Parts: sequence; C-alpha cells; structure tokens
Amino acid sequence: MAKKMSKKVMLSGYSEQWDGTKWVRYNPTWPMSIPALPGCYVVYVDGKPVYVGKSKDVRKRIQGHGFRDSLGGSIFTPWGYFKECYIKVRFASKYGDWAMRELRLIHRLQPAFNCVGSTKRRKING
Repeated sequence: MAKKMSKKVMLSGYSEQWDGTKWVRYNPTWPMSIPALPGCYVVYVDGKPVYVGKSKDVRKRIQGHGFRDSLGGSIFTPWGYFKECYIKVRFASKYGDWAMRELRLIHRLQPAFNCVGSTKRRKING
C-alpha cells in the first residue's frame, strides 16, 4: 500500500512571517517586496476591505492588478483612485489552503468588488 504524501508548500528559507500563521501588510505599488508564494490577500482602500483574492503566486497576481502611484498623492487601483491603499497577505502553509480562506473571507467581509454570485449590490461607502 502506498504512503499518502503530504502536500506541504515549501517554505524553507523564508521568514517566520510567511509560515501561514500571520497576516502581513504590504504596499501594492511595490509588488517586488511580496514573496512569490501561494496565499490569500485582502485589498483595503481608505481603511475598508474592497477585494479578496487568492493565487499560487501572490506577487504575480498583485502585479497583474496594476496598482500604481498617481499625481496628487492618490493610488490607482483597478477599482478607481483612492487616497490610501494597502494589502494584507496570509501565505498558505498547506496546498490549497488559500482557496478555502478566500471563500470564508468573502462571506464574512462582503467586500464591494467580490460580487459574483451575490444577489445584492454592495457599496464602498456605508
């Protein structure tokens, strides 16, 4: 009988903050500071969660969103211009862990831009 193999993500050589037990805050306009690891992330604009996502490579996914600084001190996001924007990432310690975490967070936080399958419209302000 074959032994069941554990599907652990290889995190050797990485800091303790990336072991899947902590949420780590990052500036989305500097995606190279984010490790290329699988995980779940929450985008906050003006202090409110607006989007929850997951990826096998969080850095690449954040780069794909196209966050950038703009004139006047605001930050360009795929959802518009905002004064403040940051991302919190929780890296996965087990394979596929990030997918279930994303679903639970969308259900709990009900971010404005995760409306697929929702029957009601969500607003950013209020």
